[in-house]
Amino acid sequence: MPKKIVTLFLLLSVIVGRELFLDGSFATHDDLQVMRLFQMHMCLSDGQIPCRYLSEMGFGYGQPTFNYYSAFPYYLGAFFNLLNISYLTTVKLLYFLNLFLAGCFFYKFARSHLSSVASFIAASAFVLVPYRAVDIFVRGALAEITALTLLPLLLYSFYKLSKEPKLSNTLFSSVILFFFLTTHNLTTLISLPLIIVYLLYLCLKNTSSLKHSFLASSLGVGLSAFFLLPVLFERNLINMAGLTSGYLDFHSHFSSLSQLFFDLSWPFEAKPSAFIGVIPSIVLFTSPLTIYFSKKRILPILFLLLTLVFLFMSHAKSSFIWESLPFLSFVQFPWRFLGLVMFGSAFLAGFLLDAIPARFVKVSALVIFTVLLILFLPLTRFESHDYFATDSTILSGKSLVIQSGGGVADYLPVSSKKIPNKPSPQTPSTITGTADIKKFEKRTNYFVIDLEVFSASADVVIPLTYFPNWRVYPDGSLSPLPLTFDNQYGLITVIVPKGKHTLQGFFENTPLRQIGNTISIISLSIIILLYLRSKQTDA
Repeated sequence: MPKKIVTLFLLLSVIVGRELFLDGSFATHDDLQVMRLFQMHMCLSDGQIPCRYLSEMGFGYGQPTFNYYSAFPYYLGAFFNLLNISYLTTVKLLYFLNLFLAGCFFYKFARSHLSSVASFIAASAFVLVPYRAVDIFVRGALAEITALTLLPLLLYSFYKLSKEPKLSNTLFSSVILFFFLTTHNLTTLISLPLIIVYLLYLCLKNTSSLKHSFLASSLGVGLSAFFLLPVLFERNLINMAGLTSGYLDFHSHFSSLSQLFFDLSWPFEAKPSAFIGVIPSIVLFTSPLTIYFSKKRILPILFLLLTLVFLFMSHAKSSFIWESLPFLSFVQFPWRFLGLVMFGSAFLAGFLLDAIPARFVKVSALVIFTVLLILFLPLTRFESHDYFATDSTILSGKSLVIQSGGGVADYLPVSSKKIPNKPSPQTPSTITGTADIKKFEKRTNYFVIDLEVFSASADVVIPLTYFPNWRVYPDGSLSPLPLTFDNQYGLITVIVPKGKHTLQGFFENTPLRQIGNTISIISLSIIILLYLRSKQTDA
């Protein structure tokens, strides 16, 4: 990629992301980013790899967040934490990287099909649109915006593979696919039509790359197995209704035509702006005419049709599709499809510029870029700042309690009959018998209890919601105690006999998770071996 393009997008990111350089924290709809990074760090420190269960979430009762929720951005954030970068600074850095890399990645993808100037405008149109501002400055949707940033890199990697079907490109595509698949489940789901259509287009143009594309896809999916298998096949272990009901019911979040094309308001309330932007609107209305007079039609037609479909899916007229395909209910917000409208309209903006006579290209590009920037700049602000916030203020006191209860119903284990609404007890308790709890320590995947039971036995309730496979071992035994969780919060309960005991609880893998982990390790091993082989071949 030309250095001047990288420099331009770096400068652009500094300008539009200027508030990320301010001290303190900022308000968004999802204010859990620091907490999730903190919990990911705790997971890795405890040796819970991959991270699945967060003991401090769910008001301290525990929650299997990363067994289901977007993992890759937080693993990436954990890497920055290893460099002694604070959690709060890491969150800002991740948002900034999304602004910068979105432009760079889209330029690489667009340059595969468009001229240099058109690719720059396409990439700028991908960065400077309202939906990106919504995701960063209003919703704080770190995982979703990261997935949208990775999408053009994923398509570019397969384009490069189709042009040069060799081992190094195959491995590159597999790794990028792994990043994408583990970043945001819902973006992965709704992006599949775009990815599949584009891959078919590439394969039809060069059938010799088919086996390499298949290998890259297999290795990418294999690497992601530790995450994908639980997401797909352990959904019965959590209360799925909490993900699709109430505020998260898709019926409440369709957008009208006026909201999509004419509503310039910028609310910070629960339902954000659905305006697709001035340039994307113009592009969508003029693309049919541009395509008609163009010699290169196939790819622009595909992108126009897909973009119109994605736009339709955000409108209430598509409700019959949502109701016919039950899995779409987990997308929750039909306006999520605007991220893909952003992608398609950006490519079409570049295509439109390439269709303009050469003598007008530079002037047109300057006008489009200027309009994009002027309209985007007012959107690049957070609703409010706490200039004195730090990791210690966010992760302590009342703030920590509030964050520990954030999204408490999202991944509620089915063992819990009631949604927690206050912090969990700090120590275990007994419901029958008498016992003295001398010590209780809790980590993300382990707890230890030292106690003395004075009665014949005691039913000891541990303040952790049961999720498979928590197991409790007494006094160094290799055989776990029978446990129950028949109470309102599904708390782990064990019967302990009279005497002094040390109970150790371990969060262990289910067979499915173990299979997923094994597939991921095997896939990683294959990638490493193939990489070493490719280096030897090149030498």
